[in-house]
Amino acid sequence: MREVSRFRLSDGSVVNMEVDVDDALDVGYRDVTGSYEARSSLGDATRAIGAAMSDMVRSFLDVPGPRPNELEIEFSVQLSAESGATIVKSSEDGHFHIKATWDRNTVY
Repeated sequence: MREVSRFRLSDGSVVNMEVDVDDALDVGYRDVTGSYEARSSLGDATRAIGAAMSDMVRSFLDVPGPRPNELEIEFSVQLSAESGATIVKSSEDGHFHIKATWDRNTVY
């Protein structure tokens, strides 16, 4: 079932997003407008996605021998009121499509 969920931003404002909601979701997470209040802020929900991306980059760059001049990672992220952010296999299922590129000659 699709519902609107409210995700808090770091500045305290709120963004409403259409999310898939499990029918068994605790109704205590609904706010006065009828929207689901997400369990975590958008930043908290996506922080682990950034850490996963960093781990992937490190693992590719730590491989001995010749390395590519550029590394590109592309994935989709789906948001849920209950579980936060999830990397999904299908770009059609994602709320965000993230493409990040690292150049070997650039110092980070």
